[in-house]
Amino acid sequence: QKTFEWDDFKVGGGAEEDEDEEEEDEESEDEGEDKRRGQKRSREKAREKAKEEREIRLREAKLLAAAEGAEAVDSSETWAEDDYERELMASPNDSKLWIRYMAFRLSLADVEGARAVATRALKTILFREEDEKMNVWVALLNLEHKFGTKASLGECVKKATAAAHPKRIHLHLAKIYEDAEETAEAAETYATAAKRFKTSKKVWSAYIRFELRGGDDAAARQLLQRSLQSLAKHKHVFVISKFAQDEFALGSMERGRTVFEGLLDSYPKRVDLWNVYIDKESKAGEFDSARALFSRLVTLKLSSKAIKGVFKKWLAFESVNGDAETTQQVKEKAKAYVQRLLETQ
Repeated sequence: QKTFEWDDFKVGGGAEEDEDEEEEDEESEDEGEDKRRGQKRSREKAREKAKEEREIRLREAKLLAAAEGAEAVDSSETWAEDDYERELMASPNDSKLWIRYMAFRLSLADVEGARAVATRALKTILFREEDEKMNVWVALLNLEHKFGTKASLGECVKKATAAAHPKRIHLHLAKIYEDAEETAEAAETYATAAKRFKTSKKVWSAYIRFELRGGDDAAARQLLQRSLQSLAKHKHVFVISKFAQDEFALGSMERGRTVFEGLLDSYPKRVDLWNVYIDKESKAGEFDSARALFSRLVTLKLSSKAIKGVFKKWLAFESVNGDAETTQQVKEKAKAYVQRLLETQ
């Protein structure tokens, strides 16, 4: 039997005439100054307007580029079209580079040019590079949503679902609508996805999260029940756990706790579920609740390797959220566990 060593736990003229002349000179100077100021203000307004328009285009470009994590075009961007073409010759499958090129085109208010870049990218990137192609499809969906028409977006969705992974396209489209606060369109897209991909745990979880984010807990719970009727049993834990996590983040912590406790009653030795529960309590600032969970977890009949992992995680938690006293308490509990383990050998 493997021994359990404490060393493993390191965490570590005249007066009047002169006055009149001075007044006339001052008036003339004032008039000239006013004129110069007016001209300066006009120039400043023109510059501000140009700057504002430029910033608008840049923000639009950033929205597109940020959609897939590509480096956005900014005011310090010095690349020209030839630079992008040259780089793409060397890295034709780099979706982020293609998306930056699209964003560059948008920064010049060239929407058609951005579309053309996306079309080229989809034709150029090798078919094996599915994720790279998907990134471009999502960037194109963002472009059509932002700058296109309802018809052009619909056509883009149709092409994307035929050429790429349709489930992922639907989820990305729903997220685009959701981020744009177009709730009705997002709800319709999620509903369509749940109907078309009713055996997908990711689709159901995303749909449930959408309802929670909108503040409709009742609808979220109804969706949870529907999902359990459609999904295979081995997918239930994933969806319920995600629902509990989303309750913590978007709904009610108490409801989230209730769901987690129900899961742990059914799967008491699923350390991964305990860890997620503890992380949620910790992120919520509920440190005493997290400690209580650690205390319960280390009393379970688990392998020594699993318990050692729990103590390491607990010590790391106390090093960030506790003090010398709470850290020492954990060490004492760990030593007591080691002693009990040795006595049973």
